[in-house]
Amino acid sequence: MYRELHYKYITVSPQSFEEMLNQLLTELTCTYTPIRLVFFATISSNKHYNECLALIQEKVRNMFGSQAPVISLVAQNTLNKVGLAVEVHEMEILSNESLQYKQQNNTPYIMLQDDSTKRLFLGGVISKDLYQPIAKQSEEVFDTIRTIMEAESMPIYSIVRQWNYIEKITEYNQGRQNYQAFNDARSVYYDQSTWEHGFPAATGIGTQWGGVMIDLNATLAYNDQTHITAIDNPLQVAAHAYSQTQLLGKADERLSHKTTPKFERAKQVLQGGNGVLYVSGTAAIRGELSLEQVGIEEQTRITIENINVLTGNQPLAVIRVYLKNTGELEGARSIIEQLYPNLPAIYLQADVCREELLIEIEGISIVTH
Repeated sequence: MYRELHYKYITVSPQSFEEMLNQLLTELTCTYTPIRLVFFATISSNKHYNECLALIQEKVRNMFGSQAPVISLVAQNTLNKVGLAVEVHEMEILSNESLQYKQQNNTPYIMLQDDSTKRLFLGGVISKDLYQPIAKQSEEVFDTIRTIMEAESMPIYSIVRQWNYIEKITEYNQGRQNYQAFNDARSVYYDQSTWEHGFPAATGIGTQWGGVMIDLNATLAYNDQTHITAIDNPLQVAAHAYSQTQLLGKADERLSHKTTPKFERAKQVLQGGNGVLYVSGTAAIRGELSLEQVGIEEQTRITIENINVLTGNQPLAVIRVYLKNTGELEGARSIIEQLYPNLPAIYLQADVCREELLIEIEGISIVTH
């Protein structure tokens, strides 16, 4: 049976971090079962990141006890006069479903299962040492994910949505670009599986701090009532089919070449014709080339055109807007509010995976027929 998903944002104005967190959690009321909380905040260092994350974990644990949603902290500057924000994922749990709150190596996760489908919600997977090179952190994070998925008998190919947060994504370490180092580690992990229904939908976005951090949803269906489909955009080359010219920096010494970003433009999970469409991080790319030097307004329009191709103009439930430059907020927001009136959105300052891209947008669409 189709499980209805609900998404929303709660934001508070700038104060001290603890004051903002207290206010935000006071305003956090859930109609359904909260599955995931993604916090966005301006962070000043990795030491500050660890302190803020520990405070969030403590207060969320005090609030929810043993039934806490999975949580993550994204070190991105919140824009639009917001000091701290949280993206809330809720789900209607049916009477025939088993909901379990579990841990593996101090990493919490949630399992939801019935006779036909098994779902994994995993969040905030980070390295124990945020000062290691991105390549090393990436391997450690994927090792954690592998351990949990193997413990739950969830194959790698069951990942349907992955959020990849990479500190200083476009910077280089000994000739290797951080994003490319992450992509190579992801490729090594993904190569252990077959992907008959396409790779996950995904976002690969920069953060100021926090090293490498991954959130993911996985779905494993036991019957033919659940359909998981990769959605392509004919206006764009699939990211996993990019040529070597789009991949920057040196290759991993263990690999013969630089590997491509392994994700689909969107991924759809349907049960009986209803479900969810995950729109990957989307930018102003046509073919495999960025639209350069056209300005923020035109890049925003092209990005939304790409999203509408993926959704078939199906309404979006929420979007995240990542902006490279804070000074371009109004230019982007005016276009977004014109094309997506009254759509819940959060605006964040973050480096996009290509230096020339000014904006990236991701979204979630609830599909009903």
